[in-house]
Amino acid sequence: MTKPREITIFSASSSLNLAAKVWGDESSPHKVLAVHGWMDNAATFDGLGLSFIKGGLHVVCLDLPGHGHSDHRPSNPYIHFQDYLPDLISVLDALGWEKASLLGHSMGGALVSFTASLAPNRIIRAVFIEAMGLWSIPPQDLHKVLKESLTIGPILREKGPRVYQTLSQAIDRLQESNGSLSRHAAEAIVRRGTKSTPTPQFPDAVTFRHDIRLRMRPMFVWDEDQVSFFLKEVKCPVLCIFGEKSKHLPLLKKRAHLIEHLDQLVVPDGHHHLHADVPHLVASPIVEFLSKPEEER
Repeated sequence: MTKPREITIFSASSSLNLAAKVWGDESSPHKVLAVHGWMDNAATFDGLGLSFIKGGLHVVCLDLPGHGHSDHRPSNPYIHFQDYLPDLISVLDALGWEKASLLGHSMGGALVSFTASLAPNRIIRAVFIEAMGLWSIPPQDLHKVLKESLTIGPILREKGPRVYQTLSQAIDRLQESNGSLSRHAAEAIVRRGTKSTPTPQFPDAVTFRHDIRLRMRPMFVWDEDQVSFFLKEVKCPVLCIFGEKSKHLPLLKKRAHLIEHLDQLVVPDGHHHLHADVPHLVASPIVEFLSKPEEER
C-alpha cells in the first residue's frame, strides 16, 4: 500500500473525534504519532509518507483539535497550548499503543517535547522539527500579551472566517503568511484545511476549516524557566532538525544543552517547513532514527 488511509480517533479526554492520515503497515513494531504545527494539518507530512512506508514505519499523522478534519473544541473563549496534551495521550490509548515514538513540527514539536517529558515511560523516541520546546514570554511582556488577547479576541469572533474566491487564492494566502513555504507543500495543507463555501458569484469559493480561536493570543503563556524545566525532563533519545535559514535556529542553540540524549541536524538552506519543502533531505535521517531498537540510545 503506497497511499495513506483516513481514520477517525476518539479522544476520551476531550470527547472529540480527531481525524488522521495513516502511512505504513499497522503490524510494524515502529509506531509513530506525528503532530503538525499551528494552523497546519496532517498533510504537512505527505512528502515523507512514502519514506515512512519504505522504512517500515507505521505513522499516524494527526489533525489536532480545531485543525484539518478534526472536531473543534466547545465554545471556550480561548485555546491554550496545554489543552492539546491530554488529547495526545488519549490518542495513544485509543490506538492501543502502550509505547510509541513521536514526530512533531513547530508547535507539534513543542507538544511532542512536553508529552515526552510528562509521559516518559510511554515515549520511545522523539523527533523535533523546527522546535525545541515552546516559545517563552518574558514576565515583563505578560501584561502586553494579555491585553492583546482581550482586544483581538472579540474582533476575530465578530469577523468570522475569511472567504477565498478560489482554492488557488487560499494557497496564495498561506504562502504569503509563510514566506518560505513551497507551492506544493502549501497546496497539500490547503486542500486538507479548507472546505467548499460556494456562492452564486463565486462557485469555487473556500474557507479554512481551522478554529478561528487559533488566531487569538492565549491567556496563559509560559516563561523560559518553565519551558526549560520540561525539556530537562525529556529522557528519551531526541533528533532535533532545524533549517539553516530558519529564524528558530538560535532557539536550538540556546536550549540544546537541556536535552540529555540529543542528536542535531541542521539542513543547508532549510526554512521552517523544510520537512514539507525538501522532504528528500530529511526523510532518511528521520526514518533511520525512528527505526532504531528501543534500547539503543
